[in-house]
Amino acid sequence: MSSLRIGVVGLGKMRQPIARHLSAAANDVHGVDLSEGARSSASDAGVTIHGSAAEMAGTTDTTLVVVGFDDEVTRTCLGDRGVLAGADEGHAIFVCSTVRPSVSVEVGRVAAAAGVDVFDATLCRSEHAAVSGELLVLIGGDTDRFGRWRPVFESFASDIVEMGPLGTGQIAKTLNNALLWSAVVANAEVLRVGMRLGIDQATLRRALLLSSGSNWALETWLRTRPMPWAEADMEIALELAAASGIDAAMSEAVTEVIATVKREKAGLDLGSASMAEFLDALEAQGLPD
Repeated sequence: MSSLRIGVVGLGKMRQPIARHLSAAANDVHGVDLSEGARSSASDAGVTIHGSAAEMAGTTDTTLVVVGFDDEVTRTCLGDRGVLAGADEGHAIFVCSTVRPSVSVEVGRVAAAAGVDVFDATLCRSEHAAVSGELLVLIGGDTDRFGRWRPVFESFASDIVEMGPLGTGQIAKTLNNALLWSAVVANAEVLRVGMRLGIDQATLRRALLLSSGSNWALETWLRTRPMPWAEADMEIALELAAASGIDAAMSEAVTEVIATVKREKAGLDLGSASMAEFLDALEAQGLPD
């Protein structure tokens, strides 16, 4: 496949490694970001910087939207200076952000009138996998039309799963994140119990990783664990459960506990720290009266 002109909206921590992998695969990479520091760093890495998503879309074949929240995706895609304002017919938009499925579907509906394809392309496995080029990408959208773009994602992902129509990539990512935060909460609880009863956290973790209780969150327990979107993830998960008619009692409990964990981490000035470091600091405060 010949080189493509690829735009990336959002050039922060996880996005810059993606841009570098795209460049290494001989693509012409362009970018947009509100942060001067992110723009400067990406430019140093060979990314062509633009003043708006519309300007960038006018010079590229496809755009990867990697911003934070629902309203940012909508504005990035459909706003006056958004992708659709500059994209030509045949352009493709990939919503890599984790948002409500309805956001992707609405962007797709509006874009279709301009001859622009829209896909979910949600990213799993965190920043570390972005750096190593081993992300998992969950695709939602037209299977036949996605084939042209698969090599774009193969440059930074080791696994790509086509989930179904537009919106299903978002559903799958939200359900994945609900499991992630459930595991984080459960791991923290059992490790604290063990620590209170005299078992060293590291020793207990090693044992659990060898047992049926092993999970990805526990495997990555020593990595930094910022959680800026945890509550938003769980809010969407609860909405999906309600729409499906499922009584998601566990997800409701996880939503409350993960919010508490975030507050406690922030209170200890450990917002981006690993969960292991957080538990050590939390237990060092001693038992409550």
